[in-house]
Amino acid sequence: EFSESLAVAVEQEGVRRWFGEKGDDEALQKYERSLTKTNAFVDRVLADRDALEKLYASDLSETEKRTRKRDRLHQLQEHVRSLLRAAGREEEDTFWLRDELNNAHLNIVAAYHEGVPKFERLLAECGGDLSVFYEKLEDFEL
Repeated sequence: EFSESLAVAVEQEGVRRWFGEKGDDEALQKYERSLTKTNAFVDRVLADRDALEKLYASDLSETEKRTRKRDRLHQLQEHVRSLLRAAGREEEDTFWLRDELNNAHLNIVAAYHEGVPKFERLLAECGGDLSVFYEKLEDFEL
């Protein structure tokens, strides 16, 4: 999670800086809108993952847990389908739609995105200085 979230955070900062250096405000705004959509999706996936963790820890029967998990993952898959339709990409071949969703789908999103806000805060604390940021990573824990 550390490496993947760090890579995403650095990528996003790098893209922002690149568009800024080029003076391409339109591309930067388009990129920020794309990140807003991505972050909304990530928030939804992480919320569903948290809800499933609570479900697994509940006193419900195993049968009821499986049923509720299946229903929640089906709702998430329909949400993904609606996002793709809204973006004009409903025909896109994505592993989110090929098979039934499972914990692995949720864990992939978590591994790549859960730590990003913490890295963004650290970079802000470093005044945006990447050299200082990288030095502080040596003692940084998610």
